[in-house]
Amino acid sequence: MSVLVTFSLSTLLIYALQAAQSALIKKQYLFGTLFALLFIGLITGTYFLNRYVEIDGGFWGCLLPVFPALVDFKQIPALAKRKTLEFYLRILDWVIGLIPFTIFLTNIISVQWCCLFAIPLLCCYSGDRGKYKLKYFFYIFYPTHLALLYGIYMLTLIL
Repeated sequence: MSVLVTFSLSTLLIYALQAAQSALIKKQYLFGTLFALLFIGLITGTYFLNRYVEIDGGFWGCLLPVFPALVDFKQIPALAKRKTLEFYLRILDWVIGLIPFTIFLTNIISVQWCCLFAIPLLCCYSGDRGKYKLKYFFYIFYPTHLALLYGIYMLTLIL
């Protein structure tokens, strides 16, 4: 199946989670409960869909983008500077939340566990734009490096 199915399922999961969080913060408990049930239903549906249809990245590939949606990363650097109890509790939440993720991804062939290395970088991101404007550099770099890697792959097939 297409990776767009994976992204679509992840987007639906994130939308339902954020809608539930927003409704609960606004003390709209009925809507919060409905969106929380929708979120749980989407997780269950994704799990069973993956059992019958092969989804790119599998069930955990759909849930992986949901993990960063659980934390407001814009607050992490400020909390880290103050070394408050809240900072340590958020890091502890991450560790506890990722333990089941890493247990279920013990398959050596799976490379999704490598995505966990992005978490420290996400924690350092303040939400502000960098001082260097590298937008067009990456527009050129990304397709160029993929073409280069594909060329190396083709050379290994020939040799």
